[in-house]
Amino acid sequence: GGGAGAAGPQRDAVIFLLDCRAAMAQPGAEGASPLELALRCASSTLSNKIISSSVDMVGVVCFGCSEKRNPNEFESVYVLQDLDAPDAHRILELEALMRPAAAGGGARPFGAPREGPVRLCDALWVCSTLFSAVASRVTTSRIFLFTNDDDPVGGDRAVQNQSVQRARDLAELGIGMEVFLVGASPDFDRGRFYNELVAAGAPEEAAEDDDAEAVDAELARHFHRAEDFETLHKQLNQRIYQKRTVGRIPLVIGEKIKLAVRLYNLVQEARKGSFINLDKRTNQPIKTTTKWVCEDTGTLLMPTQIKFKYDHGGEDVVFTKEEIAAVKHFGDPGLEILGFKPRKKLKNWQNVRHASFAYPDESTIRGSTRAFAALLHKMVELDRVAIARLTSRANVAPRLVALLPQKEATDPETGDVSHPSGMHVIYLPFLDDYRSLELPDTQIPTPEQVATAKKLVRNMRIKFDSRDFPNPAIQRHYNSLHALALDKSDLEEHEDCIGPDEEGLAQFTDLAMAFRDAVWTAGYTDAPAASAGSKRKRADGDAGPRAKRSATAAVVGQAEIAAMGQDRIRKLTIPQLKAFLNSEGVGLGNAKRKSDIVDLVLAHISKK
Repeated sequence: GGGAGAAGPQRDAVIFLLDCRAAMAQPGAEGASPLELALRCASSTLSNKIISSSVDMVGVVCFGCSEKRNPNEFESVYVLQDLDAPDAHRILELEALMRPAAAGGGARPFGAPREGPVRLCDALWVCSTLFSAVASRVTTSRIFLFTNDDDPVGGDRAVQNQSVQRARDLAELGIGMEVFLVGASPDFDRGRFYNELVAAGAPEEAAEDDDAEAVDAELARHFHRAEDFETLHKQLNQRIYQKRTVGRIPLVIGEKIKLAVRLYNLVQEARKGSFINLDKRTNQPIKTTTKWVCEDTGTLLMPTQIKFKYDHGGEDVVFTKEEIAAVKHFGDPGLEILGFKPRKKLKNWQNVRHASFAYPDESTIRGSTRAFAALLHKMVELDRVAIARLTSRANVAPRLVALLPQKEATDPETGDVSHPSGMHVIYLPFLDDYRSLELPDTQIPTPEQVATAKKLVRNMRIKFDSRDFPNPAIQRHYNSLHALALDKSDLEEHEDCIGPDEEGLAQFTDLAMAFRDAVWTAGYTDAPAASAGSKRKRADGDAGPRAKRSATAAVVGQAEIAAMGQDRIRKLTIPQLKAFLNSEGVGLGNAKRKSDIVDLVLAHISKK
């Protein structure tokens, strides 16, 4: 749709820039060297992207090595893998390099590690050349630098200035940079070299900020420290999966103020990737085209020859394609603020679908970040939410939404942003979404029963994070694809975290039994084992709720069946239909499906 974002697939390009000097080749606490951990991360990224986003591009460049292989013919820079789409061969190549040759790994083509300073500016230049050689349109381009040396140029100010200038040139091309400190010493000082390098690619507004602490905090977001693969892999995943916009729209305040925002989905259900039809001869994707042919003449129809008709009062009303589009046009895409309400007016139950997230888009309208920040700060200060009209795309009906402001929050342990600053776009319900429920009358629990239930719930609460519970079905699906792509016979097993924690539940046995005894008094007995899934029932003579009579076991008589008619007979359950036929002495024969049994019932009634 117009104004809702870029057309076509969104493609990311990432280059892993690996420091291959001697310090990175020394074994760490877990036995693996920082270089091996970096290679393992690159291999894992390729494995993930070959399934989740095969149009993305990944490259691997080494610097500080004894061999050279790059389009610029720079010394000590080796392009291990060009910037290209992931495939099985590239994954296997990296897996062979994860271990040194003495441990059964493959020989490393970039040669033995070197000692001493390096010209990092040359490595950045090679990365720029690789990005420039990409013919396809790329949405985001980034460099992930893995190192444990806080001064790779050895104090050479001239080389440092060249490196900073090269980083500034990369930023002008829209190429970002993240620095991963793998196995770095505790006294690693990013201010010696890397702060200036990362600051060269920072936005102008951040660079012009007078608050030194704010500038340092902004720079710190681009540095990620890790000692083991799990931590490194987690931090890498948070950066590798760039948040992709679901729309770019203007935010309108009043008649004169307009700023730009981007819409994101912070939380979305994980799904299996859609299948692609391939030609069995060439194994290439099949492109589907649709052509309209005149039924009378057999000639191809042009788009201008196709009309649409609708029946209105017995007459055909004819519309052109342009008229249909005009009827569906409700206005240009945008988010228009209509007013403000106290925060307490917004209820949890008014969230009828997963919310979007609005974040300022400085690249579209300059000054949007400052204006958005001022609006956000004032809404938080006054504890207000904004009511707005959202038209996400052209030809999409507008929706009333509530803009809930959110201040930025960071993880106290890692310093990473856990909750970004911005506004949650909460879709408000229409009047038709409201329902009046007729709840059955139930027995009111006693205060003792309520207190026992509260105690049980209070003690069984856990710190829930949906990211700690991966979908086992999707995990098995991806593992199968991974094994198929790499021609592996063994599937990697993942722990099923969704099942009940029996060991953890065992410690609450006394509380559960107390709740049972308080709600279900003495006299309850277990149902017979033959009735799978049946509920517990009270013993004979015990007072309490009467057991429900099974409707499926009731036999419907001949007179009732005859009075029902065919439509109502087809709505009966299979047990009811079988019970009727059995009472009439009619055998089922070969009838197994419900439709066949219904035909037997109707045929038997017609003979009466």
